[in-house]
Amino acid sequence: MGRHSKNNNDRAFFSHYEREAAKKGYASSAFYKHANCAYGGGDLKIGSDSLRDFDMCCLSLHPCRDPVITPQGFLFDRESIYEYILQKRKDNERQLEAWTAHEAGKAAGAEREQQAESEREVARFERAEQGLVGGGAAAEPTAGVRG
Repeated sequence: MGRHSKNNNDRAFFSHYEREAAKKGYASSAFYKHANCAYGGGDLKIGSDSLRDFDMCCLSLHPCRDPVITPQGFLFDRESIYEYILQKRKDNERQLEAWTAHEAGKAAGAEREQQAESEREVARFERAEQGLVGGGAAAEPTAGVRG
């Protein structure tokens, strides 16, 4: 069997190299080196298109006109922050309206169910009073009479 330098963990047992790699906490295969399953992440490089310029807003990704910096070092444009806050406020109001409508629907459903239950209870009571429901002495057949 030949040596598999690029994919050396395809066997049913661990080699010495694979065992040492597992102890250190990283993948031994070149294939798994690019995966984010190991510490260090392999030899992947972040491209320049993935990085923002220094003066770019973290929300809008456009150059800042009125920059604001957080204590953690994030750069935002003041206008973008206001737009974001207003958008979130509108979203929260819409969600609150939907929630109150849902709660009102639940309360109305519970009230209808309670009213229906009370109507069933009244009907059951009326049937019992008229002697239409079995279980009372009037509804039981006499022992000597066969029908």
